[in-house]
Amino acid sequence: MENLEQLIEDFIKKSSLFSCVEVHKILESTNTYLLKNNFPSGCIVIADQQTAGRGRRGRSWFSPPGKNLYFSFLLVNPPLDPSTLPRLNIVMAVAVAEALGKLGIKTSVKWPNDILINGKKLAGILIESVFEKDKIKKLVIGTGININTDHDDFTTDILTIATSLKIATGQTWDRNSILLNLLKNIELWYNVFEKGEFYKIRDKWLQYFEWKGKEVFVSSDDTTIFGIAAGIDENGFLILSLPDGSEMKIISGDVSVRRKNATGN
Repeated sequence: MENLEQLIEDFIKKSSLFSCVEVHKILESTNTYLLKNNFPSGCIVIADQQTAGRGRRGRSWFSPPGKNLYFSFLLVNPPLDPSTLPRLNIVMAVAVAEALGKLGIKTSVKWPNDILINGKKLAGILIESVFEKDKIKKLVIGTGININTDHDDFTTDILTIATSLKIATGQTWDRNSILLNLLKNIELWYNVFEKGEFYKIRDKWLQYFEWKGKEVFVSSDDTTIFGIAAGIDENGFLILSLPDGSEMKIISGDVSVRRKNATGN
């Protein structure tokens, strides 16, 4: 990622959201680094490799060196109501999907925070916060995108559920260009969010949500709920149409689409 720091610094000079940047060869996790250290609001941390990258629910994130994008940014004392935090997953998913779309890459979104290509995971978002009383003191938004990972880089079990831009398109991509375009898109959609126009973001997200109208299972802890994915509400919660005709709003959980068996049932 040569000259990346200078490229980002030039971009930051005109940015209303981002303020500084650090680029590292290796970190435990870009989210963890920002949470453990004191940085000004808007600071971006990028790593070429993570030794302990994390996804939702404490899952590990595969983070080999020299292949992909791993970055996080920090907001200090953001003027946000804690109840609006679930919306940020939707904001970030739209920013990533649209940035890739501008490169001619067709993606879809999986609630709440995954970006897919051909049904396999390409990117994930991890949002973590530190509270002081009932206010958000620190908000860290992290993103991992598989860019140039090869088939041989993935273990067999990961390859069944994950992919990369290189695998999906058959070409090598410039990580710096993708990151710069993505940061511009994040700023654009975050500004829409700050203006209180989440409905615009929700409408855009639904354009990428290919599971709308499909039968899905939602798993959380020891509970699994079956229904039809109907979309998301004004808070970013998943709306599930249940077999009895009622609707349920899902705040958190893992969603999987119902697969038909060989007989079509």
